[in-house]
Amino acid sequence: MPTMRRRWQPIGVARTPLPVALDLGGIYEQMLRHLAIRSRSGESLILYVERVNRIRCKEIECRKLEGRLDKEVQFHRKVELNAALRIARADAELQQP
Repeated sequence: MPTMRRRWQPIGVARTPLPVALDLGGIYEQMLRHLAIRSRSGESLILYVERVNRIRCKEIECRKLEGRLDKEVQFHRKVELNAALRIARADAELQQP
């Protein structure tokens, strides 16, 4: 199963209390659902994590395409890269709730 990462918070930051749940799986699920990418209604935890990973992969693909677009000098090749970048951005937007 893929991992979820988040940066450490500074010591002086007020922390939010853990959500109320019946088991550790419920707490974990509720904590993950409060990250930057919101879950869709009725979406299971596994599907949510898979969708977040797909979004991250698309974002990485977009950054790579942007880098290649900046380095490319031939106009027709830039047009092709720009089209691929638009498609990748549209795919990433479709994954958002």
